[in-house]
Amino acid sequence: MIPEYYAKRLMAAWNAFLAAVGLPSQETFPESYALLETNQHGTFIAKPILYFGKPAIIACDFQCDKAWGINNRPKIQLSDDEEDTEYLADGELDTAPLDPGTYEGWDAKPVTPEERLNRWCCRECERCAFISPGEALTLKDFSKRRQNKRKGS
Repeated sequence: MIPEYYAKRLMAAWNAFLAAVGLPSQETFPESYALLETNQHGTFIAKPILYFGKPAIIACDFQCDKAWGINNRPKIQLSDDEEDTEYLADGELDTAPLDPGTYEGWDAKPVTPEERLNRWCCRECERCAFISPGEALTLKDFSKRRQNKRKGS
C-alpha cells in the first residue's frame, strides 16, 4: 500500500502524463498497467511508479518478444571506444530469449501480461521509457539501428 502523501503525488503525475498524451484523467490507478492508444504515439502501455520516492511513469511498446535487455541486445562495435556501439534493429534479430539472464531485485523479464512494467522493465529493458513529471513521452524506435553514442560526442 502506498502512503497517502505519495499516492497523491503519484496520481497527479499520472494524470499530468495522461493529459500530455491527450487522454482523459483518471480517478484511480490502473490495476497493473494501462493499455493506452493515441494517434500521436501509437499503442503503448504505461504505469505510474514511485522511483526512489519520486513519482514517475514508465511506458513501452509492449513488444516483450523483442526485448533483450540493455546489456544483452545484440550490437556492433563502431570504433575503439567500447561505448561506441549500434544496437541492431528488430528486423535483424530473432525473438529475444524469455530469460536473458539479467534481473532487477527479484524481477526478471516479464513472461505473462500481469508481470509487465516491473523492476526489470524499468531498469533493464531497452524498450522502456522512464518519464519524470512534465517530460514528454518518447518511445525508442527499434525499427532501425540505434547508436549508443551520438555522432561527434
